[in-house]
Parts: sequence; C-alpha cells; structure tokens
Amino acid sequence: MPSSALDTTTSTRPEETRVIRGEKEATTAILEVLSEARSHLDVATNSAGPAIAGLESYSVIYPELRRKGVNVRFITEITKENLLFCKQMRNFGVRLRHLNGMCGNFIINETVYLAPMLTQQALPVRQIIYSNMKEIVRQQEFLFETLWKTAIPAKLRIKEIEEGVRQARIEVMTDAAEIANVFLELVKQADFEIKIVFPTMTAFHRGERIGVIDAIERQAIEKGLDVRILSPLDDVILQRARSYHWPVSLYSDADSNVDPSQSSRIALREIDLTRTETNVTIVIVDGAKSLVFELKDDTTIDSEKATGFATYSNSRPTITSYISFFEKLWHEMDLREREELNRKQSELHQDILTQDIRNYNQVARMGAELIQERLSEDREFEQITAALLQAIDGSTELASKTQKLGRIISEGKAKLSGVDLLQSIDRSLLLVRQANPSKVIIEKRNIITESVPPKEIMVLADDLLDEVFVNILANAVKFSWDEVRIDITIEECKHLSEKKLWRISIADHGKGISEEQKLAIFERYTKRKKGTGLGMAIVHALVVGRYGGEVGVRDNRASGGAVFDVSLQRA
Repeated sequence: MPSSALDTTTSTRPEETRVIRGEKEATTAILEVLSEARSHLDVATNSAGPAIAGLESYSVIYPELRRKGVNVRFITEITKENLLFCKQMRNFGVRLRHLNGMCGNFIINETVYLAPMLTQQALPVRQIIYSNMKEIVRQQEFLFETLWKTAIPAKLRIKEIEEGVRQARIEVMTDAAEIANVFLELVKQADFEIKIVFPTMTAFHRGERIGVIDAIERQAIEKGLDVRILSPLDDVILQRARSYHWPVSLYSDADSNVDPSQSSRIALREIDLTRTETNVTIVIVDGAKSLVFELKDDTTIDSEKATGFATYSNSRPTITSYISFFEKLWHEMDLREREELNRKQSELHQDILTQDIRNYNQVARMGAELIQERLSEDREFEQITAALLQAIDGSTELASKTQKLGRIISEGKAKLSGVDLLQSIDRSLLLVRQANPSKVIIEKRNIITESVPPKEIMVLADDLLDEVFVNILANAVKFSWDEVRIDITIEECKHLSEKKLWRISIADHGKGISEEQKLAIFERYTKRKKGTGLGMAIVHALVVGRYGGEVGVRDNRASGGAVFDVSLQRA
C-alpha cells in the first residue's frame, strides 16, 4: 500500500475499482478526493454524514474549497440531531439540500467516485469503495443530479424544524404497491375528516380489497371521523353501505333503507363521472394531505395492474383545489338528487291529475252517450251531443299527451339501444288504422340502402320511438280526406358531423301546412284548426331532445300536403 491511499497525482493511473479498508486509509482517501476537487464536488449521505463532515479533519477543507471557487453540493436528510452540523456546513459555503429518507453515501469529484460504508450511528468510516472508471463516475453524476432535483433547499427544512412550519411538497410516485400503502396509511392517520372520489365502481372495490374501506369504518368508529365518499354504485357497494348503516344518496333514487337513528358518520353519494370525465381517484385527509392517482386499467381488480402515476401533496393551494372540486361535485349531486325528487313529485301530481280528468271525462261521456241515445231523433240535440263527445275525447287526449310530454322532458338522458325501424313504423301504422276505422289508409314505402338489408335497419332509440311515427301518421290522417295516401321513404345519409343517419320522410297528400304554422309546429301548445298542439311537440322532444336526431317539415310539392323528415342515428 503506498503512503497515500490514492495516487491522484498521476494522470496516467489506469482505471480501476477497488475497496479501501482501514479507518486511517479510508479517512485519507476521503480527504484527498475532497481536496483534489478543481471545479465541483458532490456529496450525498444519510443523516449521519453531516456529523462526520463536521469533524475537524474534514471541516478545514470546506473553507479552502470555497476559496478555490469549487462548487460544493451536499444532499442529506436534515434532522433535529444533525441540524447544528448542517448550519455549520452552510456557513462554509456548501450548497446543502434536504431529502426525506436519504440513504446511501457517495462522493464525486471530476474523476473519482467514493462510496463510504457509513452507518446511521456516525461511527468512523473503515471501508470505502473507490473507482476512477469514467463510466462509473458518469453514472453516479447522473444519480446525484436526479437526487438534487428532488431534494429541497436546506433553509426550508431548517425553518420547518425550528419554527414547526411544514413545508409544502409534492411527491410523484410510480410504484403501484407503494401508492396502495400510502392510500391505506393516509386513511389510518386521519384525525377528523376524509374525502374520497372513486372514478368507477371497480375503483371502489379495489380500495375495499386493499383494506381502505375497513380502515375507514374503524377510524369513523374510533375517532368519530367525518367521511364523505363519492362513487358510482353497484348492488355490492350498496349492500355493504347498508350493512354498516351508511347514509346513501342516489341520483337515480332515494335510499330509504337506512334508519337515520343508526346511521354512521360515513356518507356515500352516487355520482355519474362520465359527465366530468374524471379518471383519477382523489383522497383528501384532514384538509392537509392529498393523494391523487390515475386509473390505468379499470378491467382488473388488482391495484398494481390498475394504477398509474400518483402524486402526494401537502401543498395548501393544491389541496384547496382538490377540496373545491370535491365540494362542487358533492353539491352538484345534491342538486341532482333534489331535482330527481322534484321530478318524481311532479310526475305523481301529473299522474293524479290525468287520472282524475279521465275519470271525470268517463262520467261525462257516459252521460252524453245516454242523452244522445234518448234524443237520437232530435237532429239539433244529436249535433250538440256529438260536439260534447268530441270535446270530452279531446280533453282526455290532451291529458294523456300532456302527461306523456312531461314525462319525456323530465326523464332527461335516456338509455338508448338499437331499435328495429321498420317494425316501429309497422306498429305505428296499425295503431293509427285502428284509431281511424272510417278512413282508408294507403301506404307506399320506398327503402334506399346499399350497406344494410332492409329488414336489418336499426336506429338508436328506445321503446318510445313508436310515439314519433304515431303522432306524424295521425297528423297526416287527421288533415287528409277519407282516402289517406301516405308515402314513406327511408334512406341512408350522413350528417355534417360525420354521424351516420337514417332519414325517414313521411309525405301525405292532405291539406298541407301554412308557412306560419311550419315555424311553430314543433313548439309546445301550438294550436291548429284541430287537435291539442302537443303531438308535434312530443315528436320534437323525442327525436331531437332524447335521440339526438333531427326533425323538420316541408311542403309536398308533388301533390300538396306536407312532408315530415325525421333523421335518426344508426345503431
């Protein structure tokens, strides 16, 4: 062994990696690498490192390096125990940064990498890995730069220790197992409040699988936490919630199965996150810590396969933004729940009113028919009773259509699926023929299609589609003569938005529609010479509002009358 542990004076020394043993030899090697630094020196150590650096043999080097203009950077975990040494190093001109949980020890100058075997007890260093291989030095420089970017300035950490001020930090995590553990630990550490948004039902079940839901239940019982959870719900989630007596709010219904006197401090509210396009789980604890992690694959119950990146933060602005999002979403669900309740009450009142009108009209009709029968020979009374019966039937029809239109509008977004178009038209024609036995209805049909056989034409709709064609066909019959000719043309077309559509044109040869009436025919309560004015409003509410299609009316230039054009999306 030469007198110096390292022969740094020889530029021609061959590249090597070796272990230096012995307290004296190890100390000498560290001092030589420190003192030989020409432009920069990087040191990364565990929390015991500052105490070693504060020893007299080391401390004299840092002022000298500062005098030479060497850029010295030092990364460690700053604690109450090593705070004095860290302050001393800053006074020497060392650029110091703090990194939570920093472990491992290495030193790099321009040409040499050292890895001292240093324990947390700051015992003298007795063994070092030495290397002057360029590739190893380069790799360790890259590692140091990564750690340096992650670490925070020492003055922030020192202020945090001395003044008890918690510094804001945001940590990115990529390991799914670590994310699951942090999620569980956050819940266990909560003191008074937890807010959670699950983007899907499967996300809720994954939380259940890793023990989060059980931990929430225990914390709510033991600490009296207030817990609010927003999540799409399925029967399994509802069953669990009810078994624990969680109050549950459903935007589609009211949960009356929970006894308020037995309910816990955990509130579960159903949400439809397809409206917000959220694809992350959001966890907020005590209004001070947050964990947000993205959904990578929702088809699996395995958290490690389903979870993408995550960010943990105790930054007040960041957490405030998450709290604001949560509260707005919670409030929106509250408004939707109230809206649903109001809608149901309105439907109930409408049903009661409609039924009462029908009952009263039934009594009035029976009386009018009796009068008509007894005074059948009196021509004047026969006309009066006929008008009376027509008015009663009109009143009943108005009540039915009002009820139907109100229900269509109040239902909002419907669940649509493929409906056989030709079968719907056939059913509608049959109903209209049955309702008008005194008229001869002649229908001519023309189907123009290249990609789909006529019997397989499907449109995106639901079981109310027949109402569209019944109202249009009934309108054609009502405003035509005794012989009613109806031409129905079905053809493929494409919307400007590239949506594929089926256009159904229903042409009659009747009295036609004035330009003034065309402008308002699809508005509610539009009056024509006959009818309630609600039939076309129902058509518009279904085709445009419910099915996302189009409807219009134009003149039948070939032979008079009107043409109704209905465009529906292909299923």
